[in-house]
Amino acid sequence: MTVVLVADDDADIRDLVAFKLEQSGLEVIAVEDGQAALEQARARRPTLAVLDVSMPGLSGIDVCRMLRADPATADMLIIMLTARVAGTGRGGRLQRRGRRLRDQAVQPPRAGLAHPGTAEPGPGLSRSRCAVTPPSGAC
Repeated sequence: MTVVLVADDDADIRDLVAFKLEQSGLEVIAVEDGQAALEQARARRPTLAVLDVSMPGLSGIDVCRMLRADPATADMLIIMLTARVAGTGRGGRLQRRGRRLRDQAVQPPRAGLAHPGTAEPGPGLSRSRCAVTPPSGAC
């Protein structure tokens, strides 16, 4: 079964994302902060991590960078999630301390997370370093 890590400090958003993924038949690990996300990602090696951009302590951006720096988790699919509109620049690029994340709008998978029998992403998913789904209205 495909395992997805969901990290968000907002319980309502975390529960909603986890619920929708579970409805699609995916196994979900839901955590409330960046440190727990990093620990679970290293221990369980999920196929996909959905990380909130702004969490207390380690942010989703921090976790993404740490996962990319670790050869064991460097190829993990990552989607950055935010409910905030403030802090976005032109074109939906999220900014933090003057740095931009590589941005790419990610469409929801149509036929599952991965192609059957492979670790390759399914339709609508990409192996981008850090995929960012811009807030609605940002593009």
